[in-house]
Amino acid sequence: MPETGKLDVGDGLHYASIDQVGALLRSQQITPVELTQYMLDRVRALDPELHAYASVLPEQAMASARELAAELVRGEDRGPLHGIPVAVKDLCDVQGVEVLAGLSVRKGRVAEQDATVVARLKDAGAIILGTLNLTEGAFIGYHEDFAIPQNPWGKNLWPGVSSSGSGVAVAAGLCFAAIGTDTGGSIRYPSMANGVVGLKPTYGRVSRHGVWPLAQTMDHIGPMTRCVADASIVLQAIAGADPHDGTSLSQTPPERVSLHDSNLEGVVIGYDASYVQTEPESKVIAAIERSLAGLKAAGAEVKAIEVPPVPDGIQSIWALLCASEAAEAHAEFFPARADGYGKAFGEFLALSEFISGEQLEECARVREQIASDWTAAFEGLDALVCPVGGHAVQLHNSQYEGIESLGVNMAPLKPEFVIPASFSGLPTLTMPCSPSEEGPPYALQLYGRASGERALCRIGLALEAIAGCHSEHPLP
Repeated sequence: MPETGKLDVGDGLHYASIDQVGALLRSQQITPVELTQYMLDRVRALDPELHAYASVLPEQAMASARELAAELVRGEDRGPLHGIPVAVKDLCDVQGVEVLAGLSVRKGRVAEQDATVVARLKDAGAIILGTLNLTEGAFIGYHEDFAIPQNPWGKNLWPGVSSSGSGVAVAAGLCFAAIGTDTGGSIRYPSMANGVVGLKPTYGRVSRHGVWPLAQTMDHIGPMTRCVADASIVLQAIAGADPHDGTSLSQTPPERVSLHDSNLEGVVIGYDASYVQTEPESKVIAAIERSLAGLKAAGAEVKAIEVPPVPDGIQSIWALLCASEAAEAHAEFFPARADGYGKAFGEFLALSEFISGEQLEECARVREQIASDWTAAFEGLDALVCPVGGHAVQLHNSQYEGIESLGVNMAPLKPEFVIPASFSGLPTLTMPCSPSEEGPPYALQLYGRASGERALCRIGLALEAIAGCHSEHPLP
């Protein structure tokens, strides 16, 4: 490992924070070229077993590193991501790269230009190491032609759904940040499963232009990192209006958080004990309640609330809406090339043929009601605390590998904790909150007000100082 001087980078350079690595780059203790080569070497050594990467881009990455190194020598600094190697989910277009979204039917399709999120990372000085594996079409199961990412905390542990490669790469120190997407929990579940931080922004905060859709009205794009400050840095770089995406918000990107933002005086956090008690794993509840006690001691007010009711059939409502939108996105390939799809995703797309207009109208009505109720529930609150759903040790990988039909039991994932944010577009922060006896740390989820990502990151920053488990890593 390159000499890092007096700066403490903890368990290794690959697990350092963006600010720590940035300090090394700006003090010339390491160059972007050396750093990028170091990370490519680590990917080459570990990824044959972890399968996080769909494609590794050494030539592109090293060319970017040389250009960015020359800029630093000239005194040009693009900001905290200057010279930082990152990776993106393999449904974000990267110019000149075969981006497949886990779909066999898209083989041979090379992106002609960068997705907006990729272009903004590059503009901020980030170096794209490659693209990351995911489930087929960002749904639930994996197509047999693609590798399944391996949870670095244990071979039998679930890696999470769609953004699984992003979660694995971040947890294993194969990049300093990754881009994930979330339609029904696909940033949040892999963050929980791999013990990392996942920030699902407000719907529209980050442009979807150039990102292959699952369900356009519910797709969110956001950062996955090893600490909250890093997620805040990445969000600041990628957020903002985009003329190519009419749903993108015109608001100024949220400012990044820093250590002085961890003071929680005046912060109000809601907690509904009866809502949380539907989580079957008591150790998760205990970890969340310890976190709340710590946040209260740090100056926050913890307020007992009642969350809006969540229908028992919320997963079915989500599935019908998602299937309808996914079928539109795949009209070029499905049903004409249905034999090129895996069974689970093929069945899901076929479901759209049997959904009536009346069913869609009713599902849309329920969705709008949930969105309205949950948005209104944040009056007087900065955040709501709840579980993500289960715990990675309980969610054994064998339950989810090779899914062959829609009959898979998703009950352990507790969709009632994630789908309200998918329907409402409210931001969430998923993060480790307490060490566990085995596997990754226990995780919690913070819901925020619309465009309230910075407030969530402030709370998350304070929680990191309390819990300390964000510095736990699965591999040397």
